[in-house]
Amino acid sequence: MAADATPVFREGLRTVVQRTIGLEWAGGTDHPDVIRDGVRTTRPHVVVLDSAIDPRSTLTQELVATNPRLIVAVLFRERDRTPASVRVAQAAGARCLLSRDTDASLMTEAILQTHPAHRYIDPRLVLAFNATPRRRSAGSEHEVLTPRQRQVLALVAEGLSDPDIAQSLDVSVATVRTHARELRHRLGARDRAHAVALAYRTGFLPPRPAPHTTTS
Repeated sequence: MAADATPVFREGLRTVVQRTIGLEWAGGTDHPDVIRDGVRTTRPHVVVLDSAIDPRSTLTQELVATNPRLIVAVLFRERDRTPASVRVAQAAGARCLLSRDTDASLMTEAILQTHPAHRYIDPRLVLAFNATPRRRSAGSEHEVLTPRQRQVLALVAEGLSDPDIAQSLDVSVATVRTHARELRHRLGARDRAHAVALAYRTGFLPPRPAPHTTTS
């Protein structure tokens, strides 16, 4: 189910969901009460919420209280991409947090890989957490990739193996694998290839140079 304040966006979301294997459209609305009734009666696995519909995450909290296994995916409008708003949504129980202008394929991938034991956070929202200074704890999932993780990611993108990366950075293979595992978690990636794709798409890695062409 989905709740979004813009009819044309709801229609677009319906089209995307219906063409995605593993997802089924259960209805869309712009009214919170319709979503509340739907969660109680149809028991959907996923509810997608526009941040304009639930600006304080009270609806998210209510829906998760009704069904603790429900996956609430919040689509943040640009004005709502603040550390406070993202933090409140997480605390309310949202498990998939995305920018509302996320590419359709990435949005469905994120929803499909989210489950009660795994949370997905759009890397651009991760950046929002770092827009204002605050105390960070080691290993916080809200931190931007560390310099070492960026190095590992860049070398993975170049196609290097774990032993090659370890030799290049003068660290152990086990350390490389730990960094790779952690950066995948922070990016919400399924595997290394997905992490690289996400990194190029969201700016964690600089764009690939265009291939040179020659003319005869």
